[in-house]
Amino acid sequence: MPKVAIIRRNGFGDLLCSYPLILYFKKYYPQTEITLFAEERNAPLLPYLPHIHKTVVIPSSGNKYLQHLFTALRYRGERFDMAISTKTSPMKLMNFFLYALGAKQRVAPVSNDWHSRLINAPIPFDEVNAKRVHQAVKVLRTVEPSYNSVPEEFFPRIEVKRPYFDHSLEGPLLMLSASTTRPTSRFDPFRYCDILNRIYAKFPFSVIVTGQPKDEPRARAILENLKVPHLLHFPRSFDEFMVWIAMSDCLFVGDGGIAHIAAALGKSQVVLFGETNPVEWAPLSCKTQVFYDPLHVNRLKDEVLEKAVTEMIYGSNSGDFNGRDSCEPFSAKEGVFQPGAR
Repeated sequence: MPKVAIIRRNGFGDLLCSYPLILYFKKYYPQTEITLFAEERNAPLLPYLPHIHKTVVIPSSGNKYLQHLFTALRYRGERFDMAISTKTSPMKLMNFFLYALGAKQRVAPVSNDWHSRLINAPIPFDEVNAKRVHQAVKVLRTVEPSYNSVPEEFFPRIEVKRPYFDHSLEGPLLMLSASTTRPTSRFDPFRYCDILNRIYAKFPFSVIVTGQPKDEPRARAILENLKVPHLLHFPRSFDEFMVWIAMSDCLFVGDGGIAHIAAALGKSQVVLFGETNPVEWAPLSCKTQVFYDPLHVNRLKDEVLEKAVTEMIYGSNSGDFNGRDSCEPFSAKEGVFQPGAR
């Protein structure tokens, strides 16, 4: 069987945007033996990803160059036919890793820097045009340059196969996250309350607020004036975190790994992007509405967000909400991302 190594560092969203490449191999080259290399921060998500022959965790402690070198040399004996960096911009560390891994074909974006000579299957990098293409499309283009969008069949799909927790909340369960990738994607806590209180006056639902422990003050600020039945919960483990997302009917969150995980779990959601370009980073889902401001999400209008979240909650209760009408690429218009040509 041909043996392929796929390498992705960074966070959960980065990893899930690389997953369509694995599904591509599964469909067109089903005999391929895939080994996925990921950093320690991504290790909790790896057991949820199917269709991978082997996963290898690269330690995060100590010197990152030495850790990557030791890992590559340890698996050099696998004699990979191809090794692919799904970091979609040139990176010296990835070039060193692929070279040390000793694959026959080493695929990665390159620049004019000397370390790009370590790559024998280079992908020219255009920084300007790269910002106009989704990360997952750029990943697919490492093996098939003709892709202009991600086929829905290549969207990440994961399942949580664990019993749900008992809780006292009733009605559709809306999840909020106090944590985001960037501060510019953090919606004002008081505006969160105002929007949700107005919706609750018309329609019953419940709220769970979660996040990283460091963001507990922000989580409590979101709940301070909330009239909606709610629960504040900081999961004790990643598995517990996954269960709570799976239990939720819908999400109203800022840009971050939780949005990509929720998309892979098939959840309806409204996601706020501030500064980060959703053309590159929108979750791969037909059930996601994305709102964007190039400076900060607090510049978005309450009435627009209220309408979107209301539709999502009503739909999650009735089963009628299908998110976007299509899965065509996004185009920007008046701070809101809608389906359309790029």
